[in-house]
Amino acid sequence: MKRLAVLAHAKVNLTLDVLARRADGYHEIRSVILPISLADTLVFTPCLGVRLVTGGTFGSELPAPREDIIGLAARRLAEELGEAKAGCRVMVQKQLPLAAGLGGGSADAAATLVALNRLWGLGAGRSELARVASALGSDVPFCLDERPALASGRGEVLEPIRVARSLSLVLARPPVPKSTAEVYRSLLPDSMVSRPNQGAMLQALAEGDLEEIGAAMHNVLETVMIPRHPVIGALKSAFLQAGALGAVMTGAGPTVVGLARNGRHAQKIAAQLGEAAWTETAYTTTGNGVD
Repeated sequence: MKRLAVLAHAKVNLTLDVLARRADGYHEIRSVILPISLADTLVFTPCLGVRLVTGGTFGSELPAPREDIIGLAARRLAEELGEAKAGCRVMVQKQLPLAAGLGGGSADAAATLVALNRLWGLGAGRSELARVASALGSDVPFCLDERPALASGRGEVLEPIRVARSLSLVLARPPVPKSTAEVYRSLLPDSMVSRPNQGAMLQALAEGDLEEIGAAMHNVLETVMIPRHPVIGALKSAFLQAGALGAVMTGAGPTVVGLARNGRHAQKIAAQLGEAAWTETAYTTTGNGVD
């Protein structure tokens, strides 16, 4: 195989609960996560070393290959599976914004593992790739699988869930800085006066009940981000005023996700929010072909 192109899909957290800090420094979470249509395109060709060529809307935000998670994923996979001298050239059309709560880096890392496993003929199975993915980051295992899931542990324990229908979403990313690690460190247990009703969300997704899905959207990390960046709370309110069935900050933010009734409704909401908003579809099932 001389060339391989893959898509790296973003994700959204419809719910996110943080339970406790672990001995390894991470936090125990429970989160309902769905893949969405927004994606980076990565094209891999074999070469010596790891070379990264970037383009697309957010291509200029990627660091050099030695620091970027794409290069890290390639080197880690080669080392773990005994191909330490394997290399690749990666052309990235970067459409996923970084540090946005959409799993942009994690999606690229997962796509790199899947693509290079095929390109290099490694023959690694799901468990081997999942082990490497887990070492790269908490969201990478989900992005490796690319199917709706209830995530627990630090995000690497995935339970497939039933989603009866695709969801039409509107996304808006306010221009505020964020460090995911700092957001988690700043979370105070006493500040979480309410937690997501995971059971209600799972039942609503299984039944395709849009009203109940919207009502169950909840993220405890908003208790950190909204006081620091009131624009996030203002965006949530704007979504609801524009007719969204629910709105929630995804991941550690700052992107806010609104639920629409259908594609036409999503376009109407996005138009009311202005240039900062765009529409996407959340998939019921997908998967990237990892065996």
